[in-house]
Amino acid sequence: MAMRDEVRRERAKLKGKGVKAHLAYFWDYYRLPTFLIAIGAALVIGFIVTQVTAKDTAFDAVLINADATVDTMTAVNAAGQTFADYAGIDTSKYDWTIDNSLSLSQDRMSSQYDYATIMKLAAQMAAQQIDVMVANPSNFSYYALNSSFLDLREVVSEDQLKTWEDEGLLWYVDGKEMETLGEESDVTTEAATESDTEGSLQTPEDTEKAAQQAEEAEYLENYTMPDPDIMEDPIPVGVVVNNAPYIQDNGFYGKTTAIAGVVINTEHQNLAAAFLTYLFGEGK
Repeated sequence: MAMRDEVRRERAKLKGKGVKAHLAYFWDYYRLPTFLIAIGAALVIGFIVTQVTAKDTAFDAVLINADATVDTMTAVNAAGQTFADYAGIDTSKYDWTIDNSLSLSQDRMSSQYDYATIMKLAAQMAAQQIDVMVANPSNFSYYALNSSFLDLREVVSEDQLKTWEDEGLLWYVDGKEMETLGEESDVTTEAATESDTEGSLQTPEDTEKAAQQAEEAEYLENYTMPDPDIMEDPIPVGVVVNNAPYIQDNGFYGKTTAIAGVVINTEHQNLAAAFLTYLFGEGK
């Protein structure tokens, strides 16, 4: 009752007074509740609009250690097409992304940025948010040996595979070696312990020199492709794309060899296959 009486008294004070007095009364007593209500309403409306207008993602690719100065969303292939045009992605309904902002060092854990990138890639791959990965050899090999890529024989046509094979562009892993790695993943060997000990005795100069040598070994003129002829179970999981017009013409990789693979849990295998042929400017 006390509150009701207070409201009546305040109204009685305002009776017969002008608009200015009413506005002052409103400002004194109701500005904060009104402000909070307005903020809450804006948040609710914003959330609803976002949910209504949000698009499903049709395709995602990452280009690790590529030139980050190039805008991938406007970059085109030899025919002047963006990937969305080439693949027939309806951009009014679907999003698509080719991310060339990620960099990762040779040892993948030399800085906080490397660690953050590793965590980001792991989360995206677990959530099936990456369809194709392009990377320099050391990083591509790391993910390949962790069974991150599909066998390209399951992805592209035999004719396409034969073309890449004849051109020496297919990148292989040994299925037998991967099995062995899986069996030994939880075992610390004496050799590994000795190697770690030797590594800890290296001087900073030795470490820097080794890193430089590893980097130079991945240059186009120096890089040696894995040899399927010496493998027990050769599996093509990647294709070297440096001479692909989309990569070459847009300057995504300069000195370093670049390898593309289809991520094993992709939900868009057809578009992933189309992306590989798009890089080379070939028909779908």
